[in-house]
Amino acid sequence: VARVHQAEQERLAREQAERERAERQAAEIYEFLPQEAVERERLAREAARRAEEERAEEERERLELEDLQEQCKEIEVLEKLVNRRKRVVSSCLDSLSPVQRARIAVE
Repeated sequence: VARVHQAEQERLAREQAERERAERQAAEIYEFLPQEAVERERLAREAARRAEEERAEEERERLELEDLQEQCKEIEVLEKLVNRRKRVVSSCLDSLSPVQRARIAVE
């Protein structure tokens, strides 16, 4: 009888220990889940911030490229004007006598 009673007490103690262990694990899991959610939220915010920074950088680069393209167009127009003026000056110089050209070259 004493052995049966002792075995029953040991079984009850094991079951109590198992319940306590299960409760501790459950508490750890429930404690971990909010931390995990906070971490996921932080990572999501960080990813959104990086994506916004990348979009802003792409927009800056696009605007810079447009500005450079506009400057190139302006340079091309100015080059055409300079070339036209060179042709006019050359034509004017060609119409001068050699003496007049030499005088202009000296000046």
